[in-house]
Amino acid sequence: MSTSLKQNALSIVDTITLAVAGTAPSYSLNATTAALIGAVGLASPGALLYGAIPMFGISFAFKYLNEWRADAGTSYAWVGRSINPYLGFLSAWTFLTLSTAFMVAAALPVGVITLAWVAPQFQDNVLASAIVGGMWFAAVATLTILGVHLAASFQKVMTSIEAIALIILAIAAFIKFSAAPQNPFSLSWFSPFAFGNFPTFMAGMLVAVFYFFGWDVSSNVAEETENANSAPGNSGIIGMIGIVILFMLIQVTVQMGMTAEMVEADGANLLAAFGDLILPRPWGQIAVLAVLLSTVGTIETQMTQCARTLFSMGRDRVIHEKFAEIHRNYSGLKN
Repeated sequence: MSTSLKQNALSIVDTITLAVAGTAPSYSLNATTAALIGAVGLASPGALLYGAIPMFGISFAFKYLNEWRADAGTSYAWVGRSINPYLGFLSAWTFLTLSTAFMVAAALPVGVITLAWVAPQFQDNVLASAIVGGMWFAAVATLTILGVHLAASFQKVMTSIEAIALIILAIAAFIKFSAAPQNPFSLSWFSPFAFGNFPTFMAGMLVAVFYFFGWDVSSNVAEETENANSAPGNSGIIGMIGIVILFMLIQVTVQMGMTAEMVEADGANLLAAFGDLILPRPWGQIAVLAVLLSTVGTIETQMTQCARTLFSMGRDRVIHEKFAEIHRNYSGLKN
C-alpha cells in the first residue's frame, strides 16, 4: 500500500474534460431550465451570464490557491491551512454530504432514462428505476476504482458526445426557430434591467448557481495532473468558459422555440421535448442521450472528488488513515 497519488497520470485535456463533465451541462439544463424561466422569464440568459461572473471569480481563486498548494482536498486543505483547521474540516464534510446526496438523487433519473430506451413499460416504475440506477452507480464506482486515467479516458468520450449533441441541437434549433420563433431573439434577454426588480434578479442568481456546480473537480486531481500547480487551475477556468457557451446556446434556442407554458409542461423532461421539436424521431433522442451521458458523467466526477477529499483528510489524519492508503497499482510508487 502507498499514500502517494500517481503523478502525471492526467493531461490538461483530461482535466478540462472533467471540469466540463463535473457541471453536467445536459443534466443541469434538463433539470433546472423550467425553474429558471419560472423565476425570471426571458431574462434567463442574463441570469446565467451574471451568475457565471462570481463563479469565474471562484475559478480564478482556485487557480491561485492551486499554485500555492496542489492538494487533492482542495477547499478542505486550503481553508484548513490558511484560515482555521476546524473550518477546513467543516468545509470537507459540507462538500461530502452535499456530493453524496447529489449522487444518490442523480442515480434515479439515470434509471428512468435507461428504461425509457430499453423497456418503456417500466420507466414509471420507481423500484425498477432505482434498481437500474443502482446498477449504473455500481458500474461508475467500479470504473472509478480502476484508476483515474481510465476514468478520465471514459469521461472524454462521454463528454465529447454530449457536447457535440448539444451543439447540434443548438444549431438545428436556431435554423428552425429563426423563421418562426415563439420568442424572437433579443439582446434585452441579457440586460440587467430585464429582471424588473432586485428580488427577481436574486431569484435568478440562486437558480443559476446550481448550473455551475461541479467544475472544481479539476483541482481535486491536481496531484495526478501534469504541471500540477498550473494546469488544474487553468482547466477550471477553460472548463467554465466552455460550459457558459453551452448553457447560453441551449438557453437562447429553448426560449426561441418554446413558450414558458411549454417549458413548464415538459418540466424535468425538457431536453427530450426540445429535441423532438427540432429533429424528427429518432434523431431528436440525441437530447436524451446527452442527458444520460451527462448524468453518468457527473456521478463519476462527484465520486472522484469525494474519494480525493477523503484521501487528503486521511493523509492529514483527521479521519482514519485507511482513507489515505492506495493500492500499489494505482499509486505513485513503481512496481
